[in-house]
Amino acid sequence: MFAGSPDLTVPHVAPADGYSVRLVAGRVLYDDGSAVRAVPALAGLVGTGSLRANPHDLDDLGVADGGQVRLRSATATMVVPVEPDPSLPRKVVAADFNVPLGDGTVADLIDRAFPVVDLRMESL
Repeated sequence: MFAGSPDLTVPHVAPADGYSVRLVAGRVLYDDGSAVRAVPALAGLVGTGSLRANPHDLDDLGVADGGQVRLRSATATMVVPVEPDPSLPRKVVAADFNVPLGDGTVADLIDRAFPVVDLRMESL
């Protein structure tokens, strides 16, 4: 090991339970960050987001295309629009970080003390 190298231990991640979905948060070029908000000409480039989920998971919940779901994490609960994304594996949902999503952003659901974010997804 080199002097001053960081500790690269991999945290233990428990498998998800049968009722939860794992969150994957991606990035987009124009989000609601402070750099974009500081430039009025860029503010219009920030869109609204939606949660993306495997269509089979949405069918299991009885959620139609363009419907809404309630998400619960260890830190927050929010209602968000959801759209089917067949490229995602089952029990995985995705959303763009720091993009308006329902009544907040996906950042509200993330607890940085944990290596992964497990959510409960419920139909309305």
